[in-house]
Amino acid sequence: MEEVISRNYLVNERPNAIINIIDGTNLERNLYLTTQIAELGIPMIIAVNMMDVVQKKGNKIHLSELAQIIGCQVYEISALKNKGFKEVAQAAVDTASGKKTDEISAQI
Repeated sequence: MEEVISRNYLVNERPNAIINIIDGTNLERNLYLTTQIAELGIPMIIAVNMMDVVQKKGNKIHLSELAQIIGCQVYEISALKNKGFKEVAQAAVDTASGKKTDEISAQI
């Protein structure tokens, strides 16, 4: 249901950029909405949260490969440790204003 509401807002309002925060521990579920956003052509920044939990479980998410596949910048954030938010916010401002960057992925 959340995905439908989010998608309808994006289609009707057409924001200049989106910060898409996804849960690294539940990547498959989160990537469904992410691919829909990418298909809409709205500039997007992806912030992958809970990477510490992913790593603690012995898993790895290749952020640079995800960035290449989706075609946008991907950042690692930690809500628990309050890290990565300034970089994500700046990337969103730059993206919304049309600034280009060579950086496709950044990690905290």
